[in-house]
Amino acid sequence: MTFPHPDDLVGILADVKLLAKRYLALTGRPLGVTGEIAEFEAVRLLGLELAPVRQSGWDALDRATGIRYQIKGRVLKPDAGPGQRLGSLTAAKEWDAVLLVILDENYEAQVIWEAARDATLARLERPGSRARSERGQLGVQELIRVSKLRWGTPSSTRRRPLVSNAAELRSDGAVRYKFSRLGFKADIIEPLPDDGVFEVETPRGLFRMTKRDFAVVFAAVRASKSYQEGRLYHFPQVPKRAERFRV
Repeated sequence: MTFPHPDDLVGILADVKLLAKRYLALTGRPLGVTGEIAEFEAVRLLGLELAPVRQSGWDALDRATGIRYQIKGRVLKPDAGPGQRLGSLTAAKEWDAVLLVILDENYEAQVIWEAARDATLARLERPGSRARSERGQLGVQELIRVSKLRWGTPSSTRRRPLVSNAAELRSDGAVRYKFSRLGFKADIIEPLPDDGVFEVETPRGLFRMTKRDFAVVFAAVRASKSYQEGRLYHFPQVPKRAERFRV
């Protein structure tokens, strides 16, 4: 079967998005098209090929790499709480990676994250959550923590940041957050691409660097238990090696 080109479906999906928005406004219930819209946006924006109908395990294929993707979509409104979860993932099915498509309240794609199969399954196997262990469900932020950015920016350019801990997307593309000391927040830094820029605003000055700079200059910090498990490492005093990054 030959599937239509994504550009041929733009008009249809625009109507679907409008209907879904109106239905939610009238009934207070979602129409149930988030998954289909997410698949369409991932295929369109990343140049993928939709899987055949009733294909079990994966939703789209990257012909260039051979990677088979499961695609998950989530609408995150400005007032969305932190407990948002995704549909089930399982090792029993054939797939190589997960794409998480974040949509705004108008069902427009804001950002796409990619998580490898091994990293995703390792996250699912962590103890402490019945949703993870029994239903194969990860929280949105849990998946983002093991993902790399594929499309878009890690923060909404309009209102609510899509990275945690009150990060702000600056006009030049840098992600900025505030802390009482020079502190590195894993949940903000790790989702960035290697050349992504983040800024730490402190009472002792503003520090700006790329994720690659951080990985090289602060390798020990990145490997520390505080950063890996506690998701935060901070210095009581600004170390000399950080001075080169002071703005």
